Amino acid sequence: MKVVATLAVAAAAVALCASAATAAPTHRDSTQARSFCATAKGIAKYLASTLALTNGTAEATPANLKLAYTTIVGSESALNATAPKSLRPSLVQTFSFVNLAKSDLEKVNWQAAKLAPYLPGLLAKYNATARPIKVVRTYLDGTCHLDV
Repeated sequence: MKVVATLAVAAAAVALCASAATAAPTHRDSTQARSFCATAKGIAKYLASTLALTNGTAEATPANLKLAYTTIVGSESALNATAPKSLRPSLVQTFSFVNLAKSDLEKVNWQAAKLAPYLPGLLAKYNATARPIKVVRTYLDGTCHLDV
């Protein structure tokens, strides 16, 4: 159960950082993309650490979880402010999941093993936001070259 809970929470963070724009980008869009990517690169190590927590290459200690999630959530306003217009709806939906994951982790004092009571809600929210999360991740990988 600990692994499943950690996976669900980490999926939220991965989601955090993509909307593949279908229209040709304008100069303004390109400038916004650069600004957004620069902001995202600033938290990339926390995204990577969240992935490491998920796949078991790093220990999901309360300190590691708290640092990763508080840093990512703390970057929400900067990411939203710099996100290209086409990406914002997906980013907002992605952060709705990330914020829920952070809130649930806070309730259990950052101990992933105690997330069981919150897992149904986390998984339902993840399923509801899976598409926007994929859009954000695609943007981060393809446009920002973050490989998250």
